[in-house]
Amino acid sequence: MTIVKATEFTAAPRLSVRCVRAIDIADDEYAAWQRLYEGSRTTNPFLHPAWTLAAIRNRGGRAELWLVHVHAGEELVAVAALESAPLISGLPGVRVLRIAGSHDYSGLLEVPGILAMPRYARRALRAIVDYLASRGDEWSWWHVPLGEHTSWFEPDWLPAGRGFVVSERLVRAEVVLDVTDDRLRSRNLRESVRRAKNRLTRDFGTDWAVTRVVERHQLGVSLDNLVRLHRERSRLAGRVSHEDRIATAAVRGFLGDVVACQADRGAVSCYELRARGAPIAQLLTFHAPASTYCSVSGLTATAWQYSPTTLLQWHAYQDTLLDGRRSFSLSTGPDQAKLRWSRDIRVHPEFVVVAPRRRARVAFALYSQASQAARLLGDNRRQLARRSVAEAAA
Repeated sequence: MTIVKATEFTAAPRLSVRCVRAIDIADDEYAAWQRLYEGSRTTNPFLHPAWTLAAIRNRGGRAELWLVHVHAGEELVAVAALESAPLISGLPGVRVLRIAGSHDYSGLLEVPGILAMPRYARRALRAIVDYLASRGDEWSWWHVPLGEHTSWFEPDWLPAGRGFVVSERLVRAEVVLDVTDDRLRSRNLRESVRRAKNRLTRDFGTDWAVTRVVERHQLGVSLDNLVRLHRERSRLAGRVSHEDRIATAAVRGFLGDVVACQADRGAVSCYELRARGAPIAQLLTFHAPASTYCSVSGLTATAWQYSPTTLLQWHAYQDTLLDGRRSFSLSTGPDQAKLRWSRDIRVHPEFVVVAPRRRARVAFALYSQASQAARLLGDNRRQLARRSVAEAAA
């Protein structure tokens, strides 16, 4: 491990903050971070250090890692894994702090956040804010994702009279089920699963099966198939458009590193629908201490008629029950298919803190306008695609 700089900062009573700027994560730090993750009983699998480690390995030196640790005495109670990177390569003086990997791999790292023990979450975040404000001359703005235990950024956390500006940036929303509540297992979902099984049996007899792949050596092959099936799903004609989220070699490398690391601890599964021995649909899931999260999926054009994603999600849901986890997430972006499962939405707001410098404020204003315009164009494109599919089906 090469440490660029390590600093200490005394924050709220009994809490201390230490920031390590590094190009790698030491083994003892990784182990302590993993113990915090398990002890937190989080429902967010993206808070595991494997995601940060994969981002480091695949970023190619474009960003500096800031590991902000919060301790209560000797106990590690929170970690914010940030990366500091220039907004645009070659643009001096404008550096952005984000959760590591949340920009380059946003299609996979769907719910970035700050890991904390629940009883310390609010105080720990305030301590992190205090620390980063004290280093405000080293960054232009900071993306602050909230959600599980701290639902809102309180402006008075920032030092008075310093000129920091805080703004709500966006909201990530995921559809979730409480697996302990029998009422959420709706009749129409059971009927959809029954129809899918009947159609598969009609066309393939007994030569079809749903399997769960969890071993590391098998997941490598499954991941190769998933890349292909995910691409096929993104190109299906006459269906609602789905972006190919693992189209580039960099993203595939990142996902491969995450899956390999999580497989070693039993925290990832790939569900496969096989017919006549070949995979025709797949669903990748990640497991947090208290939840299962449905990630990327894929299917062939001929598999569509069997509602394969719903069938695979149903199997993953049943395994969540058996594994003793309390929450099942159908991922971010509520839509009609996900809302058939549940009307419960878990919201993760993200705020931005802008440093008190004119250059930072001007740069953020331009960035914010450009990204908002891009989002509007993307939303409009997706809505037009849904409308054309609906009209074609009418």
